[in-house]
Amino acid sequence: MTRRKSEITARMNERDYPHIVELPVPPGGFRAADDMLAFHRERDIQIRRGQGRNYDGQSYVHYCFADAVDADAFRNQFGGARLTVRQPIR
Repeated sequence: MTRRKSEITARMNERDYPHIVELPVPPGGFRAADDMLAFHRERDIQIRRGQGRNYDGQSYVHYCFADAVDADAFRNQFGGARLTVRQPIR
């Protein structure tokens, strides 16, 4: 599958915004979606989602941040786990 030049992909988000919070998706989806949107608006940052994953029947979504402070605040408010993405050697 190809992408348009201007399209931002989940992999690009994880590369460019390396501070990631992984949240398990609850049955029925996120009820706190409005709170998550408000969190990003209060800090004047755009919502960036990463690749996510499935493990043992549980789906996880990745929220990506440029700043570690924002990622920690998000994790403290909504739970989940902080992940560190290993940067490629150039």
